[in-house]
Amino acid sequence: MQTQGYAVRVGAVLIASIALIGYLFSFFGHSLAPKTYLLNVVFNDVSGVIKGSKVQMVGVDIGQVTAINLKSDRVHVDLTLEIKQKYKIPAGSDFVISTGSLLGTEAVVNVVPPTGAERSALDIPEGATDLHGTRALDLQSTMTSANKLLDQLTVTTAKAQEILEKSSALATDPKLQAHLRQSVANVDQATANGVALTHKLDALITQDNEMLQGMLGETQRTSRVALGNITDTTAQIKYTTTENREKINEIVGNLRDTTAAVEGITSQANDLLSKGGVSKNLSEIVANLNVTTQKLAQMTTDFQKVAGDQSLQGDLRETVHNVRETSEQTTILVQRLNKILGVKGKNATVVAAPGVGAVIVAPGGAPKAPQVDSIPVILPRVDLEVNTREKRFRSDIDAFVPFGASNTFAQVGVYDFTEANRLNLQLGQVIGKHGGSDYRLGLHASKLGVGGDIGLGRGVSLSADYYDPNHARLDTRGTLMLNPNLGLLFGLDDVTHHTGAVVGVELRR
Repeated sequence: MQTQGYAVRVGAVLIASIALIGYLFSFFGHSLAPKTYLLNVVFNDVSGVIKGSKVQMVGVDIGQVTAINLKSDRVHVDLTLEIKQKYKIPAGSDFVISTGSLLGTEAVVNVVPPTGAERSALDIPEGATDLHGTRALDLQSTMTSANKLLDQLTVTTAKAQEILEKSSALATDPKLQAHLRQSVANVDQATANGVALTHKLDALITQDNEMLQGMLGETQRTSRVALGNITDTTAQIKYTTTENREKINEIVGNLRDTTAAVEGITSQANDLLSKGGVSKNLSEIVANLNVTTQKLAQMTTDFQKVAGDQSLQGDLRETVHNVRETSEQTTILVQRLNKILGVKGKNATVVAAPGVGAVIVAPGGAPKAPQVDSIPVILPRVDLEVNTREKRFRSDIDAFVPFGASNTFAQVGVYDFTEANRLNLQLGQVIGKHGGSDYRLGLHASKLGVGGDIGLGRGVSLSADYYDPNHARLDTRGTLMLNPNLGLLFGLDDVTHHTGAVVGVELRR
């Protein structure tokens, strides 16, 4: 009986001890276990990932995969990641599935934090479910891409072989070889013609400048004589201002205006000799001389009226004679300058170039509506431009040679000078009420074509050339002249096929 009681006590103590140990294990085991939090990341492909796969960040194990679930769309997979509490993942991090080798084993979920300016001070919140991941390149995906690339390479090789066969057939074609030899001969001939034309243009321009310099020197001398005569006349008029003072004062005022006009002519001539700009300055001089001639003619008439006074006849006879002499000398000077500019009639005309129009200065100096009365002997033009599509520089040299007063001209030049050296040779006709437009027909870039120019005023013009009947091509240009010798160039090359924007500068003389 005593033994049985002892056994009962031992059993009770044993049961209590087991219960106590279980309680302690449950209590302390829960508190000692590492704390974690969960994240849900969606992937398109999780091949190689299993439950328990590692989660690493910059090579450090920070957790594991606890669940893999196929989403309802049967396209995406949801991975549940258990992350240790002590590791916080920066916001904006990438989740990438990678393998330890090309064979696709040991899949690991790598967390790639952002760097530099993309790094955020915030962390991904615990329990986040709106995260998305990608898969790194492995052997299988590499082989798939390689197979596609090989298929494309096979097709490309076949096409290249076909092109080579066709090119070989063309290269051995006797007709093609004959055409190529003829084309090379044409280019050589065009180059030689262009060089000869350039030499002739240089000689002509030099000769023209020498003639203008001589005429301007004579203009200065004549102006000085006229100025001296007018000064003497002014002194005589002031001496005889006893009677008819009002009429004589008016005459003296006209003489002062005339003196200022002649001084302006002398100043313009000096500026022309030192700075150039022959056409523009000469047109201004002609206008001022026309004004001077009119004023002198009017003064002669006034003097004749005043001379009816018997008390002034003797003094004014000599004055009228001097005024007439000055008027005749000035008229001769105007006629000589008009001859230099090729002007017929009463209007002084300066033509800038086909497509730009003319500026007419009538007697009295007031500009009239533009029209084309005559054109200077030669108008050289150089275009320096860059095709932004082909990234290629090109220079064109042209000269416009008019045919008298019939409003027709010839364009002669070299397209793509020093490179292709193609010939420009066209006949043109100025059209329009004010002569601001023209059309052309002939060879452009050694190809048969037509072209046209439209002047919009204020130094702005538009041009177009349609040429090469076998491979029709359209080139367009716009020009904004900054001054008589320099302008900005813009347009489009080969509008009908491979359009390329063109920018550059245009030089005129």
